[in-house]
Amino acid sequence: MKKRDLGYAYLMVAFSAILYGCESVTVKLAYGGGWTVFSLMAARFTVAMLVFAAAVKLSGSPWLVEKGQRWPTLKLCAVYICAIICLYQAYDYLSPALATLFFYAYPSMTAIVSRLVYKKPLHTADIVALVLSAVGLILLYWSSVGDISMIGVMFALLSASFQGFRYNMSERLMPKVTLVTYNFNNVTVVTIVGWLICLLGGAGDFTFSAVSATGWITLLALGLVITSGATFLTMKYIPKVGAVVTSLLMLLEPPMAAGLGWLVFGDELSGWQLVGGGLILASVMLPVIFREKSPEINA
Repeated sequence: MKKRDLGYAYLMVAFSAILYGCESVTVKLAYGGGWTVFSLMAARFTVAMLVFAAAVKLSGSPWLVEKGQRWPTLKLCAVYICAIICLYQAYDYLSPALATLFFYAYPSMTAIVSRLVYKKPLHTADIVALVLSAVGLILLYWSSVGDISMIGVMFALLSASFQGFRYNMSERLMPKVTLVTYNFNNVTVVTIVGWLICLLGGAGDFTFSAVSATGWITLLALGLVITSGATFLTMKYIPKVGAVVTSLLMLLEPPMAAGLGWLVFGDELSGWQLVGGGLILASVMLPVIFREKSPEINA
């Protein structure tokens, strides 16, 4: 791959991370608009399913991924669902900030899985970036730490582990499948599981009549922009950028979320949190700056 093309791939993954950074504020607004955790999960993936169904139809792509890749696709969907559910469970036991802190162990998990399971070497810049990001995240969220539920920590770290496997599996699967077809199949499976959880009582006392105009607007934003747009960009460019660097670029999400929280809800940022955000940004740039400098770079 040409260096210019690789730079564009970095930019697209970084942009998807920025979109993901809008998620926590949008979800908080959606909850205020009448949605519950699992009803919102099921509804937003329903919107994404309709988007990708239209994309499949318009592009003339197949409705199912290639025969030889259906089992790997199903396994990847299962890993993704486990990551989502574990993270939601972590939110039940920990504050959102603390749960996010432990969840953002996933760049390290991604690197560990990449090295131990898939035998890929880590560049020096990746290792330094992981250390910087760990320090940055601790500084960014240290003021949120209170009484810690070990069950909550376990769920957050489990979610991070699943996310690490997801990125590594995606890096290998995406070049072998039709991207829009994969995304349609993925969100369809998550949608079915989400509604099943709701039918089994996971939605609590949710009713559609309780959803306000704000709730519906935020649902559309989550389904169209984040669940569809950001996911598509991530899956499209992860084979080019690689699982480890993708996970590092995703570290743009926490400072973005913190900044939006300050703008929308007035959540104040301390000096240490600003320093932490700066370290995270530095960790994102390191792998980009110190990648191989030859004009042709293999993804």
